[in-house]
Parts: sequence; C-alpha cells; structure tokens
Amino acid sequence: MLWLLWACDFSAPDDVLQVSEDTGDSHIAEEDTSSQWQEDTGSEAPEDIDNEGFTSDEGDCDDSDPTIYPGAEDLCDGEDEDCDDEIDEDADSEDPYEPNDESAWSLGSINTDKAISLQAALHNNTDVDRFSFDFDEPSLSLDFALTVTLSGIPDEAQYRLYVTDGDDETLYDNTSDQPMQISIDDEWFDDQSGNYGIEISAIEGADCSRRYLLSITLE
Repeated sequence: MLWLLWACDFSAPDDVLQVSEDTGDSHIAEEDTSSQWQEDTGSEAPEDIDNEGFTSDEGDCDDSDPTIYPGAEDLCDGEDEDCDDEIDEDADSEDPYEPNDESAWSLGSINTDKAISLQAALHNNTDVDRFSFDFDEPSLSLDFALTVTLSGIPDEAQYRLYVTDGDDETLYDNTSDQPMQISIDDEWFDDQSGNYGIEISAIEGADCSRRYLLSITLE
C-alpha cells in the first residue's frame, strides 16, 4: 500500500484562534500593536489624550485641548487650532460681508432718508474689503454733501481707504492710523450720481478681533 505524506505547516498564524474555557466561544486574538510599537521604537506608543482622533505624533500640537487638532477650523481667537503655524486664517467665516476680497459687497442706494453704517474686520494684512453703493443726486437739492468715513482702526495699525466714483476715477486714497473721511460736495452742472466703490485694506496691524466702522451719509 502506498501512503502519501502531505506536508503540513504547524507554525502559528498571526491571528491565533482562542477558545473560552467558560463559554466555548471562539474569537481571533487581536495583535497588540502598542507592544509591537514599543518593541520597534523602544518607547511607549503615543496616546490621544484629549480623544479628538489625533496624537502628538499625528500632528496634534496641543493634545490637552480637544478643540486643537489638524484640520480644525481656525477662528478669530489668537490660537492656531489646526496646527499649521498660521493663526486665525479661517476668521473670515465670522464676517457677514465675506467674501468681498474680489467682488464688492453691494450696500444698496444712499439717500437723505438712509445712512449706511457697518462694522467689519480685516482678518490679516492681505485681506481686502470691497463695498459699493449707488447714489442718485437729489434733483431738488442745490446743496448736499455725501460723506464716507472710516474709523475704529485698531491700535498700532495702518489702514488704507480708497474711494472711486461711477467712472472708476479715484476720489480718495489715503493711509492712516486715525479716522479718515471724504466729503463729496454738490457741484453746479456736474451730476454726482453713479455707483461708488470703497476699498479698505491694511498696510500693517490688521486684527480680526477689532472691527472697524464704515459710515456713509448724505446731508
């Protein structure tokens, strides 16, 4: 009789089937990755102390604070929530007039019954706020003044106010750490009606937590 001897591999598999002596249930024993990490590196595996899904080795720059981790929203609070070495870069989400860096936010029409006043912020020194408004010169008025004022500039900051008329001609362009104002007065035989543009930017010292005040009045 010819007997065939089959080769058998009696080495232990990576996942060992264990049987409970009390219940008879079986399960696959999980590999102890922390022990393996400790064996490979010679130190204990890092823990996710604040339980938000990231360890310090995975980029969490403050594992004691659950609001700070890679990918978090970085709001205006002076902290680097997303651990990218930039501060408050997502603060524009808190500004109701954003996005107005490229396209101006329309403020509607200004007239003697309506004064425009708003508060907004420059989130950093590269942020630009653009606004526009329409003006129709009063037909029965022989004397009026249309005034644009920028105030509330943060301490130690330099802001720029730039105003253009309906023909995109520059009416005002100034930089200061103090309130700035331009008054557009009535002129004979010159209709001042049109769409006006306002641009506010920072030379230095922009602060997302300090809101400036923009006012437009017609008297």
